[in-house]
Amino acid sequence: SQSICVSRSFSSEIYNVKELQEQIANFASTMAEKLRKQGSVTSEMVVFAYTNKFKETAPQTYANNLVTFATPTSDHITIIAEAVRSIGKLFTEGYGYKKAGVIATKIIDEKLEDLRDSMSSPYVNGIDGLADYMHIGETLARKLYKTKEIRASRFNREIWFRKSDID
Repeated sequence: SQSICVSRSFSSEIYNVKELQEQIANFASTMAEKLRKQGSVTSEMVVFAYTNKFKETAPQTYANNLVTFATPTSDHITIIAEAVRSIGKLFTEGYGYKKAGVIATKIIDEKLEDLRDSMSSPYVNGIDGLADYMHIGETLARKLYKTKEIRASRFNREIWFRKSDID
C-alpha cells in the first residue's frame, strides 16, 4: 500500500504549540503538493510528534492521531487545517518535541475517486448513463494504469471506467 510521509527532526526541541503547529502546517502543505503532483487523493492521514528519546530524564511521548477524511482529498487547505487541529490535540505542555510529521495513507488515483463519485450520481445509475461505461476486471485495470495496486475493494471488486478514458 502506498503512503507519503513528510517529517523532520528539529535541531532543538520545540516546547511551544504554535511553533509545532507551524512546522506541521508546512509538512502538510508539502504532502498535499506531492499528492496533487502525482494525481492522487488520500482518505487518511496520520499526524505525529515525539520527544527526544535520548534525553532519558525528560518526559517522553510518541503522540499520533489518525485523521479520516469524509471524502478523499488532496486539497491543501483541508489537509493543513486537519493536521494543525490534530497536533493541537496531541501537544502536551512541558514536553520537548524533537520530531514531527504527517503521513498520507489510503492513497488512490484521483481519476478513480472522480469515477466513484460520478457512478453514484442518478444519471449514471440510470439506463442511459450506463451506456457510457464499461466494466473491466482488476487485472486489465492494472495493465491500463500501470500501477502496483488499484483499490478495487472500494468498488466491490469491480472497476468501471468511462469508455472514453480507455479508447
